[in-house]
Amino acid sequence: MLPRMAPVNIAKHITQQFGGYDLRPGAGAVDMLNMSSDKYPLMTVRQPRYKIKTATSLTALGAYDKLFMVDGTDFIYDGVVKGSVTAGAKQIAALNDNIVIMPDKLYYDTVDDVFGSLEASWTGDVTFADGTLYGEPATANTITTTGTDFPFSAGDAVEISGTTSNDKTSIIREISEDKKSLYFYENIFQLGSEPNTTLKRNVPDMDYICECGNRLWGCKGDDIFASALGDIKNFNKFDGVATDSWAVDVGSSGDFTGCVSYLGYPIFFKEEVIYKVFGSKPSNFNAESSARMGVAAGSDKSLAVAGEVLYYLSRSGVMAYTGGIPENISAPFGAIRYKNAVAGSDGIKYYISMSDGTKYHLFVFDPRYNTWHREDDTQAVGFAWYGILYMATAANIYTINDGAETVSWMYETNDLYENDTNMKAVGKFLIRTELSQGASQKIEIKYDNGEWKTISTITAAAKTSYYLPLIPRRCDMYRLRFSGRGEVVLHSLAREAIHGSPIK
Repeated sequence: MLPRMAPVNIAKHITQQFGGYDLRPGAGAVDMLNMSSDKYPLMTVRQPRYKIKTATSLTALGAYDKLFMVDGTDFIYDGVVKGSVTAGAKQIAALNDNIVIMPDKLYYDTVDDVFGSLEASWTGDVTFADGTLYGEPATANTITTTGTDFPFSAGDAVEISGTTSNDKTSIIREISEDKKSLYFYENIFQLGSEPNTTLKRNVPDMDYICECGNRLWGCKGDDIFASALGDIKNFNKFDGVATDSWAVDVGSSGDFTGCVSYLGYPIFFKEEVIYKVFGSKPSNFNAESSARMGVAAGSDKSLAVAGEVLYYLSRSGVMAYTGGIPENISAPFGAIRYKNAVAGSDGIKYYISMSDGTKYHLFVFDPRYNTWHREDDTQAVGFAWYGILYMATAANIYTINDGAETVSWMYETNDLYENDTNMKAVGKFLIRTELSQGASQKIEIKYDNGEWKTISTITAAAKTSYYLPLIPRRCDMYRLRFSGRGEVVLHSLAREAIHGSPIK
């Protein structure tokens, strides 16, 4: 009689939900390349990109009726160079058909096709005299010159300097047709002639800008500025009316690190404070602060809205903000801290390019499934939504989808223990996968801390199940790595493991 054999403890484990990028033990994938949540919970590849333009040195990308960008020292609107700027990073905002470029204090009028300066300055000999106002005689309200024309408009607030007794900032109420006379309110000047007088329409230095409520908002250091209503050129109009400019010194430690218009409010960030400006006019504007994790220095371009939520990179990780307490959604990144982030959104997903100190990573967060996916090592300088999402690097502009490239991809699982701390041996796999025409897929395994071993290489053109037998090998844990080229969708993975004792 043959001896009685002990039953073999074989267990089947089926995976039909493939998690996103997640460095936490027992979760998702610890590494990936060009993966996507488009068919979640299945594992799939990102959409192909399409390169639409090669550039020299892109520093900004945006869209306002047309796509625009800064390439080196060229400001380009709808593919045409419209003006010159200084080299370096830019802050750009759009208001009333105008695109504002900081820190250069320049603008482009998309309707009149005018590229010019927000500021204006004039120096020469002037006479302070009586004149008219709204067609009636007026006293001590006029500045006239026989020199060059004044480069101002009615409504401009101008700083007057270099005079004996008329240095001040006043608002031009009217200007003569020949632009030789400026008319102000009555009785504000001492009469007489003044040589070498300077008149200037000033715009404050601003590190970050945004548009909100038909005003251009900006900040620098501790100061917040708002332009006059609908007027990108005037920040010093203080008439006591609802259309005035506005400014405030918040007086907290640290400099501002970014600003954005969100939920109908201008919101300003320091690294550890968030300011929200409430009110409908300068007389009731109020900057209320809250001690919250704000935007990390150098990551002002990480601000983007996806699914009605504002996302940005703080010093502690990527935050999701809905107007209250920001929520940190960076747990899948483990202990890694990122910096110098640039982000964009297609309205659904949040795309963020950021550095770990060694290299850049392009991650995508999908709030529908609360998952992160890593695409590649792209260092983006800007994103823009213009019907579709565009992404700019220093050298190229791409569409995020709508391309025809053959994408290389990879997905590496976390350590698999099969819910057993004892030794086990993997016996076989049953994989259900769908490959597009010409696509390929390689499957590898690594036992404990050993080397990667190829299980199989698959090339097919339809959804098919594959039986992949293995020579069982005892191990404590193992990892799987899938890689290939072309469009692939992994539907399910069944694994049979023989469970044994704790002795290797």
